[in-house]
This record gives sequence, structure tokens and C-alpha cells, in this order.
Amino acid sequence: HFFCMWGVIAASVTYSSRFNDTDVYHRVMWACFLVGIAGQIAFLDHDAAFFAGCTFFLYLLIVASFLRVAYYLPRARPFSLFYALCIGLQASIFLVLAVWPRARRIERGLFWVNAVFEAATHWLFVGITATSAASKSWDVPVTIRYIIGRYQGFHITIIVCSFLFPISLQRELFETSRWSAIAVLLGNLYAVALKLALFDTAVNDPEHNLERHAIRRSRFTAVFYFVLHPIGMLGIGLSGVGFMAAITQKSESFVRTLLCAGSALTWATIGLSKSLRLPKEASVHYWKTAALGVAAALYLSPLAFRLDAHATMIVVVVVMSAQLGAHLLIEKLLSAASDLPNWRFMPPRGLVSWDAHDLAAAPTAPKVTDMEHLISVLVAVGVFQLNEQLLDSALSVDSITQYVLKFGVLWGILTHAFRYAASHGVDDGYHKLLWAAMQFLLLLVLEGQGGIPDEQWSLYKVSLVCVYLLLAICFYGRVAKSLPRARHCALFFACKEAVDAALLLSACAVRGASETLLTLVVAGTLLSEPVLELVQRCAAPTSKKRQDVLFPVQSIYFKSAFNHFLIEIIGVAIVVPNCLYPGAYTYQLHVVFGVISACLLTICLKQLFLDADLGCAQIEQHALLRSPLHAVLFHVLQPMPQLGIALSGVAITLLIKGAGEGGEAAQHTRAQTLLCAASAAVMASLAFIDALHKPRPHCALAHSAKVIAGLVAAASTLAVYLQGDTTDLFVLLAFVAIYAALVFVQVCIDAIPSLLEWRRISTSIRARTHGADMTEQLLTIGASVPSESPLRVEHQRRCDH
Repeated sequence: HFFCMWGVIAASVTYSSRFNDTDVYHRVMWACFLVGIAGQIAFLDHDAAFFAGCTFFLYLLIVASFLRVAYYLPRARPFSLFYALCIGLQASIFLVLAVWPRARRIERGLFWVNAVFEAATHWLFVGITATSAASKSWDVPVTIRYIIGRYQGFHITIIVCSFLFPISLQRELFETSRWSAIAVLLGNLYAVALKLALFDTAVNDPEHNLERHAIRRSRFTAVFYFVLHPIGMLGIGLSGVGFMAAITQKSESFVRTLLCAGSALTWATIGLSKSLRLPKEASVHYWKTAALGVAAALYLSPLAFRLDAHATMIVVVVVMSAQLGAHLLIEKLLSAASDLPNWRFMPPRGLVSWDAHDLAAAPTAPKVTDMEHLISVLVAVGVFQLNEQLLDSALSVDSITQYVLKFGVLWGILTHAFRYAASHGVDDGYHKLLWAAMQFLLLLVLEGQGGIPDEQWSLYKVSLVCVYLLLAICFYGRVAKSLPRARHCALFFACKEAVDAALLLSACAVRGASETLLTLVVAGTLLSEPVLELVQRCAAPTSKKRQDVLFPVQSIYFKSAFNHFLIEIIGVAIVVPNCLYPGAYTYQLHVVFGVISACLLTICLKQLFLDADLGCAQIEQHALLRSPLHAVLFHVLQPMPQLGIALSGVAITLLIKGAGEGGEAAQHTRAQTLLCAASAAVMASLAFIDALHKPRPHCALAHSAKVIAGLVAAASTLAVYLQGDTTDLFVLLAFVAIYAALVFVQVCIDAIPSLLEWRRISTSIRARTHGADMTEQLLTIGASVPSESPLRVEHQRRCDH
């Protein structure tokens, strides 16, 4: 099953790393790909025929895309036809499983054939194009940086899904069993060390060493690299299952085998993958590779000595930590020019000054580090946990109030952590350890999040106190102490985090005050930016004095970080919980319709937030750079769309389950009300956020029209609610239609200014270019478009392409 799901992903990466684009075809194709993935998840371990059918559909999408490339690009025709044929053969395996019942007797064998087929395809292509002339005429170069980014994203995802996600949902076992609690803590430590060893010790494709990458070294090392990567991911997944088996107290032999085999497999394959790279310093390279081999052998020692489950976990975590330390020590002692400058402990510094504030927002975006990304993923896991708890409740006012308060606490932690990273987040050794400590404490917060709200000295409250103290002392307090230029701003946020910690400490000591004190904490998060603006206006009335008091943030970092978080919220709130197995319900077609509707809603939300510029303008026009007032309002409104999306996910799940159990006449009034209110909040807040952004040049009317369209869509959701006495399926269909209509209107509004401008320019130039050839006309049109126009950027991009 792992290779069934990895096979379609690998095929998509083979295609997208060479031919992906942002045109209409690819938007539709990836939307269909999402529906196919949702089908795989829904039918996994339930119905082999439908699982195979969904896998066949996914392969078929990639085959069609390769055939399209072969038709339009003669240069890439041999490559595209070869991979279309091979992937088509893989698809035929699943077509046979889907339509021929007798083939299911050999289902496991066909799955293994599929697992081998993907690796064999790459080797076969290399063998056919072994000569230099054939490889140059057939092969198509791959984007190495894209491959590295995707594979690093896969590693982060598999760590979260195998370790942090399931571990954070074991609250009952954590509180009732001492051994389960120890297993949770050891699993968290292993995940932190695994992340640091994978991404921060130069064993796994650092981006600044692309010239020595295995893909660039030779075609044979490139194929080995592609073949080894999924095996390492499989090892990470098996290790996560091993820790979960220990937490749930499965048999010792099962736990021991998974932990040892999974860890050994992970680091043996990563060691082989590292050996494929061209070494910069041979001695350091070989010592590191040898250390990985020794560690892989040591992971198997509990199997040899038949240690019990607890001793096995301790050995695995100790070896993981020793392996991380060994790599850092080798780099420190043997390297003449260390590849690990980001492990030095540097004093606090600002990432941007006021002089470069406007300029710093426009160029390349600062990279959100892997640790910061992991923190946002953990917060998204917390939102998933809140959704599951709300699903089990009766959607009462009290349960929704508790949900909103706990969501606000998670949002406050995330937004203030990101604000710090946007101003002072240097990727050095101090911050690696700091983010690791934040991850560890956040996991404890998630373990206690579902406890009794008014319980004194609960794990949830104590962990939150520790998180806020960490933000107050180790984040903002360190900056206030060591960086005089940023002292005023850092001291303000350090005091704010300290006050939040004091409020939560009071909630631990005073019974019955938890809800009130949590409300104060959330209100403090929302009002922190307005209060800061008010203080600096009173203390520094002139613009020059304000710059002496405040410290600038990288606005583009804020945008990038919260875009990541938005995608994660959509995934954990709408996609994952709504991939329901239809066979578990009486009305199966209704469930299928609901799952497809959830996927369509996901596509619409992604289009609205990230592709149609609604609420997410270009950074030059962003509200954060427009004026202090616009920036403050943006910070206040920013959590509303995410909260609305999270609550919408709960309502959609209840509506789909209701339709599956009760059919067309099913009515879940509270779920319908929640979906109406949450969707109205999403659309209205998104429209208000878009109104805060500065309109693009010559697009003020279109900008206003987009805002009005968002408000009309929000009013339409309330109209559905006021209609009353509606079925669950009707409400679900109505909201998908409203979101789709809003996307369509947004796209049309975005297109109108460009079309009008192009028509005006074409008309004015037609006389001047009469009789000229096509090349001269293109150059003349391109030169006549105003430099600030988005049309000029698009024209240059197409010419470069």
C-alpha cells in the first residue's frame, strides 16, 4: 500500500519537475489529482477494487499529461512517450485489480510488481539512452532544486504523520499509563533528533551544494538517488508505527522489530544516498557515511539482545542522538571549511532595517526554516484535534466557545513565534535548539488539550505556561537584553507573553476561572498589535521617532509563513477528516458526493487565498506595507479566515455523515448553522482583508469589485441559512456553488483589466506595426506596455519561456 501511494506521487514528481506550469490545464489536472488521492485514502484497507480504481485514475492523469507534452513539444517527445507507456503499464495493473475479481487472489503479488516497476522504469530509460547522443536527444533535464524541495517536504510530512500527529492524539494513555507517557516523550525526542539529523547536518541534500548533488553527478547516481528515497521514507514510517505500538502497549516483539528495522532502514538508505554525492572534503564525507553505517547497525542491536520494548526505545533514541552529535563533531574536527555555519551560536540581530524595509519586501522571500515549518504543522495538528473533539460534542454554545478559545491560544503562539522569526529568526544553533524546545512543549500542550477545562494544574495549562515563558524569556527577552535597537518592541512582546503566562498560572490555581482567563489571553493576542501602535503613537508622535521605537518585520516572511499554515489548515480541517469510506454508511452515493464536494471546496479555497489574490495581494501592495493602521487591522482580521475554515471542516464532516446515514432527507440543523456562520466569516473577513491591501496600478475599480463580490458571497451564505428547512445535501451543494461562483467572479475580475489594457495597446500599436513581421510586432508590443503593468511581467515571462 505504501508503494501504491508513493508510485503515483513519484510519477507526478517525474512530470512536474520538468513540465509543470500554472495554466488552466494544470490547475484542472491537479484538482482531479486531489480527488483521486482522497479516493485512495477513503478506500484504503476497506475496498481493494475501488482503491485500485482510484490509483488507476491517478496514473491515468499523469499518462494524459505526458501525452499532451509529447504532442506539443517535439524536443520532449521521446521522453514523454516512454514514460507515458511505462506509467500506463503500471496503471494497467490497477485496472486489472479494479475490474477482474479473480485478480484479487494475487493482489499482494501485483502490488509488489508495482513497487518494483517504478525503479525499473528509470533503469530501463537509462539503459535505452546509454550513449551520449541518445541521452542528449531523449532525456529532459530535471529541476534539481524543485526535487530537493519536494523531497524535503515529503520528509517533513512523513515525520509529522508517523510521529507527531498520532502521538499527539494519545491523551488518555498519556495520563493513565506511565509507560505510555514515557513512550510519548521518547517518540517526540526521536522526531526532533530525526529532523535535525536529516535537514541540519548536511547529510540530506543541502541546497547550497547543488553542483555536487547525486542527480548532477551522473545519470546512474541520479537513478540510485530516486530509488533510495522512498525506502528511507518507508523506514521513517515504520519507526513511527513502532513508537505508536509501544504507546498502545502492543507485543514487545512487534515493537522491537518495527523500531529496529525502521530506524536501520532509514539511516542505511540515507547513508547510501549520501555516498552518491560528490564529496567536497573526502575525509569528512567518508567519516560521515561510515557513521551512518555504524548507526544503522547499532539500531539492530536490540534485536540481537532481545531487549524489551522500553529498553529498545531508549537505545533507539540514544543512538539517534549520538548519531546527530557524531556528525556535528566530525564536521567540527575534520572539516577545513565547515558546511555547518548554521550551528554556530550568534548574538541576536535584526533581519531588516527601516532603510531597507520597502526594498526588503520585494525581492526573494526569506526561507521559512524547517523547524519553523514544523511548528506550524504542529499547530495545525492541534486544530485537527480540536475538530475531532468538537465532532464528538453536541455543537453546543459551550463546546464552540471552548473551541474558539483554544484555537485562539494556538493562533497566538503561532503568530507571535512567526513575528519573532520575521524580525530576528536567524538559522543558527541557538534557534535550532529553541525551536526544538518549542516543538517538545507544543506536543505536551496537544496531549493535554482535550482534558477537563476547569481542572487545576492540568497538563494543558502547565504546558502553555512553559510555552509563554519560553517566548517571553528565550525569544523576546534575549533580544531585549542584547539588541538595544530592538529593545522597546521586544520588551513589549516579552511583557505580553509574561502576562499571558501569569494569567494561565492563575487559571491553574483558581478553580472555575479558566474560561475567563483564556478569554483574556486570546483578547491580548488580538489586541497586542493595536496596543503597540497606540503606545508608539503616544510615545513617538513623529515618523522618525516611531522608527526608533518600533522594529520592522519582513512582511514577505509573514505572507509565506501563513500561506504554509493556511494550506495545512485546509488539509487537516477539510481534506483529511472528510475522506470517508462510503461502505460504512447506508447511502453510499451520498457520501461519495460529499467527499467530492469537500475536494471541490478545498480547490476553491486554495484558488481564493493563493491564486486569485483575494486576501493575499502582491507583497508590494500588501496591507503590512501600506500604513501602520492597515497593518494593525490586518493582524486583527488575519485569524478569522483560518478559524472559519476550521469550523467549516467540522460542519462538512457532520453533513456528509448525516447524509450517509439519513439519505436525502437528513437534516442536521446545528451543523448547517455552523457551516453558514463559518463560511460567512471566511468570505467577509477575506473581503475586508483584501480591502486593506493597496490596489494595483490601474486596477482600483477591479479591486473594489473583488471586495464587493466577497461581501455578496458572504451575504449569500446567510441567505441559505435564512431559507430554513433545508437538507444537508442541499446546504453542502449550495456552499460549493457559492465558493465556485466567487472563484469564477474573482478570475473574471482579474482578467478584465489585463484584457482591456491589451486591447488598448494592440489597437494603438497596430498602425505602427503595419507591415512588420511577427517578431518585430512582439518586441514593439512588449516595449510599449508600461513597466509597472502586470502585463509586462507576463509578457517577459512568456518570452523567457
